[in-house]
Amino acid sequence: MKTRHYSWLLLFSFLFVLGAVSSCGRDKTSVTTQEASILFTDTVIDYGTLHVGDGKVTHTFVFQNTGLEPLLVQKVETSCHCTLSSFSKEPLLSGEMGEVKVTFDADDTNVGTFTKTIYVYTNTHEGLNRLTIQGNLVP
Repeated sequence: MKTRHYSWLLLFSFLFVLGAVSSCGRDKTSVTTQEASILFTDTVIDYGTLHVGDGKVTHTFVFQNTGLEPLLVQKVETSCHCTLSSFSKEPLLSGEMGEVKVTFDADDTNVGTFTKTIYVYTNTHEGLNRLTIQGNLVP
């Protein structure tokens, strides 16, 4: 009978220690979410078919700071001179929204299928975020 009692005591002790260890893991997770974090509503835009002479087409990529620390977009670079960008330069507090506006010039030097990358550098853990515009430019 005493052996059974010790088995239950040992089982409950094990479960107690397991619970204590798993709660420590949750505390560490909440610490990592303290930093700035960025979430884009979309990261790829397909313009479909564009015609040379359509001029410039613009898309605004919207994002939110989903972290607790202020989010700062440090710089934005594009993979081609045919793509220009502008972005929110002020630090964004937790929950605030920002934007990266991208303009593609549909001129005759880009005829054919195109994919352009926009590099967004931030103060988040990842640091670099990639956005993409794509489509097909026909004469």
